[in-house]
Amino acid sequence: MDTLCLQRAELAINVGNRDDDVPRQDCKNFKAAEGRLGQYTLDVFDALSTALNNLADDKDWSLSSDISNVGTSISNLKDKNGVQLVKPESVGAVDKVVNLIADIATAKLRRDAVKHVIASSDSMKELGDLLKSFFVQTATAPISGTTPPYQTWIEINQISLDGIDAALAGVLHKQEPIRARELRTQVKDLRVQLAARGPTGIPLRIGEAIDTWKTSVDTFKQEGLESDPKTLYTQLRELAKTTKGVKDAIEAARN
Repeated sequence: MDTLCLQRAELAINVGNRDDDVPRQDCKNFKAAEGRLGQYTLDVFDALSTALNNLADDKDWSLSSDISNVGTSISNLKDKNGVQLVKPESVGAVDKVVNLIADIATAKLRRDAVKHVIASSDSMKELGDLLKSFFVQTATAPISGTTPPYQTWIEINQISLDGIDAALAGVLHKQEPIRARELRTQVKDLRVQLAARGPTGIPLRIGEAIDTWKTSVDTFKQEGLESDPKTLYTQLRELAKTTKGVKDAIEAARN
């Protein structure tokens, strides 16, 4: 998102012959709020995946101090109108998952840690809903506003590209036809990249990965305590795998 936004900002400045930094600042503002929300939530998924893998292998490990404070960091994020970006109850769910990760790290027995995972399953799913609502429209979005931040970002860039393209096809085409044609090629490339991030592209795949993960959480909740050690190991591995699958889906969207 950062790269595409800054490329579009540079085009807006060059084509408009602007002497201000507003287009670049818009990108920075988005990254400071909505962008950080996506990263913070993804960090929790990453830590949870590590915790579950280590629980499956019965390994000792410690919780990162950055993850310990992520709930506070998310609660401090504000949208462009100064409204808290994430609803308080969803921040609470994030805190509960962070506490779960800490409980897994400090549990003396694997069975006790598994109980913590099962007891926290609803909060884990709320975390999934929070991340999903960043990309996909949901019925009860934990994020303030009605449009997913990712979609808002796409629409802002598309509108800006429309204006840039109109300028390049008009006066600038008459004044500098070769340069205008080169810049319109850049606009076309950015449009293609934005189209891939539309509702039926990257956001849809990320939403599907999160739904798969939520199903795994439900399955583990139902069967985790009833499993023999070998089956429990397999189930923990599967839950860790689908947790990492969410992170992988988002990492793929960056490429």
